[in-house]
Amino acid sequence: MAGRNGVYGAGREALLDAVIELVGRDGLKSLSYRKVAEIARVDNTLISHHFGSKTALLEAAMDHAAQRTLEGTEFDRIFHGAIADNVLDAVRESPERQAFQYEMVLASRAIPALRPAAERLYGAYVQRMQAALAAAGYEADEAVARLVFAALDGLVFQRITIATEDQTRSALDQVERLLPAGRRVSPAADQTA
Repeated sequence: MAGRNGVYGAGREALLDAVIELVGRDGLKSLSYRKVAEIARVDNTLISHHFGSKTALLEAAMDHAAQRTLEGTEFDRIFHGAIADNVLDAVRESPERQAFQYEMVLASRAIPALRPAAERLYGAYVQRMQAALAAAGYEADEAVARLVFAALDGLVFQRITIATEDQTRSALDQVERLLPAGRRVSPAADQTA
């Protein structure tokens, strides 16, 4: 069988995307080799070939999901323009990826083998948040980056579960109003003062 894009070599990536889609949509309890292979349009023997176990498959999918988000523009664009619009656009673009990551972080409490992947996931996000804040002119040590990321991450979680878009937008607007307190004064502004 060929992968989604017709290339057999794309089977590994198609499997990872299928895991993210399935678990993000239906939860971790829905995970089966048959369902993943069906979504990926590959033979289910490829799962054992590429990953060897469900845990290894899930770890790889967590890393893949983080890489997709970090390669995307989600973090880079958050502080350019309206934060609420940018965050809500990112949620609309990949709700299953967001839900998958929350499922996996929670699963890492019960499946210790997943904890390192969960730590890498959040570590990478905090580091990228710190870089995005700094690029936007905010003083951003790791603690500030973790705080801002936690606020945005919590609001994304609420949006994909219980909060309306209007509720999320209103809360994100409040985050944007709070952020300027930490913005550095540009060197040009210092000279005019």
